[in-house]
Amino acid sequence: MSKLLSPDNPLMQEISKATDYIIAKFLFIVFSIPIFTIGASACAEYAVIMKIRRGEDPSVAKEFWKAFKSNFKQASIIWAIHFPITVFLVIDWYLLYTKDNIYSYLGLFFAIFTVFAMAGFMCSYAFCARFVATTPMVLRGGFAMAFLKLPMLLVIIVCSAAPYIISIWYIKWAPLIWVVLKLAEMMLTAGLFVKMLKKVEEGVFGKSEEENEESEEDEEGSAEEPVVVRLTEETEAARRKSENKSENKSEEKSEKKSDKESDKESDKDSDKDDAEVKTASE
Repeated sequence: MSKLLSPDNPLMQEISKATDYIIAKFLFIVFSIPIFTIGASACAEYAVIMKIRRGEDPSVAKEFWKAFKSNFKQASIIWAIHFPITVFLVIDWYLLYTKDNIYSYLGLFFAIFTVFAMAGFMCSYAFCARFVATTPMVLRGGFAMAFLKLPMLLVIIVCSAAPYIISIWYIKWAPLIWVVLKLAEMMLTAGLFVKMLKKVEEGVFGKSEEENEESEEDEEGSAEEPVVVRLTEETEAARRKSENKSENKSEEKSEKKSDKESDKESDKDSDKDDAEVKTASE
């Protein structure tokens, strides 16, 4: 029983992660109550759940507040663009519904546009949580990610909206439905964003020194201002920490290999000595 409740038990670790996901969602709802803070809340939520997914074991409330403060200005600008588009789409859907045009080609067009807009802004908030860049660059990066992974993001959007729709018919089970589907949404979201942003990180920060020098020369020679994308300070620190861990692990492995080889050599030497003693005694 003590082993089952041990923090090192994989089952307990997964339960701890699930609890952290739910706390992050609860904080998102609380911090979104003023409406104008929804953008910063989304940014903070994505920052926290991506850390949970990467196994960084963050203090959820502390990390949420830190990400909320650091990304508030830029996330609020993105929300100022996001909110009017959302209002426009809600009004259009209402008009389509009242005029029975919801199943027409116009309805299909608005459905595709709605999904793409929602996915694009979701990815923009995740991009803002991970990198430091200009707002146009964040939006371009977010909508490019949405275009590449639209089917998977559609599944996430469905999981996001499903609890509220299903709970209308099953009010008795609404809390359980909300927890299960929201947990699935956050796990899918965190996994997708970590994978996608890792590729962006490798593409931007994984270049060799020669490639970086060439890109800098091209930017200096161009008339336009260079686009700057860099990791946030927290992300850079976490990245260095993980790199140090991997280096330490590789060093430990090499030390273990060298120890094994030395043990084998000593065993061989001892076997030779035993054989010499035997021949001498004979």
